[in-house]
Amino acid sequence: MPDRLWDAAVAIADEAGTTPNDVLVQLAGERLADRRRTLQVKRIADVRWAAFVAEGSSLESDLPSLSADELVELGQALRGDSVI
Repeated sequence: MPDRLWDAAVAIADEAGTTPNDVLVQLAGERLADRRRTLQVKRIADVRWAAFVAEGSSLESDLPSLSADELVELGQALRGDSVI
C-alpha cells in the first residue's frame, strides 16, 4: 500500500477514533456499494433506452426519422457517456 494512502487512513482513523484497517474496510465497502448502484442504474437505463427505441421505431409521426447511429449518439449524449 502506498505510504500516502496509509497516512490518509491513519489520519482519518485518528479523527474517527478507530483503526486504519477499519477505515480501509469501510472505504472499500462504500466503493463496492457505489459500484453496485452504478451497475444497477446502468441496467435500468439500458432497459429504458431499449424500450424507448422499440416504441419510437413503431410510432408514425411527421417528425424525421433518426438513423440507428443517430439514436445511439443521442442516447449517449443524454446519458453523459458520449464518446463523440
